[in-house]
Amino acid sequence: MLDFHTHIYSLDNWKKKPWETDKRGGRYMVIEEFYAPERLLGDSHACFPDRRYEAVCFGMPTPASDWEKDTAYVISAAREYPDIWPLLLAGPALGLSRERHEQALEEGRFLGFKVFLNWYGDNYSDLRVEDMVGPTERTLADERRLVILLHVPRSGRLADPEIQAGVCWRAGECPQAKIVLAHCGRCYLPGEMKAAIG
Repeated sequence: MLDFHTHIYSLDNWKKKPWETDKRGGRYMVIEEFYAPERLLGDSHACFPDRRYEAVCFGMPTPASDWEKDTAYVISAAREYPDIWPLLLAGPALGLSRERHEQALEEGRFLGFKVFLNWYGDNYSDLRVEDMVGPTERTLADERRLVILLHVPRSGRLADPEIQAGVCWRAGECPQAKIVLAHCGRCYLPGEMKAAIG
């Protein structure tokens, strides 16, 4: 079994606790202080005791996290546990150079990027897909055939025509990248999936 969307994190790698900010959606992201790789693998074994479990894994894509510490934590987990496949948190809001991206990709053997969301679980209806993956990440993903795990924004999710256009534009911009739509484009309800499936 390959779980393609898992988070690991530690309070030690945060600048602040999301639920202690003044953001209305702060409790949306996480309400526990630790979710270590050992716990992820232990929980998976409890759920699926008769199967091998592998996880595409990354930290918490929130401004509460310290990117450097969070990245080091995921690198360490992937080195210790061969069934963890790491993705690097990335996005224009982080302001990272191409050189820093390349250094992290090589050091951690990351398979690609998980988009960073500059939010605390509150409204992000004004974001577009184009805002979430910058030119540096696009270029690297295309050159190296990396994964881009894209968490689409807006209340309409993938059923929103503007989001659909953004996904198609992104795919055209980096045709060698492997674009994965997290949570099936966030289509949590049958009606949303029906509107998005085309």
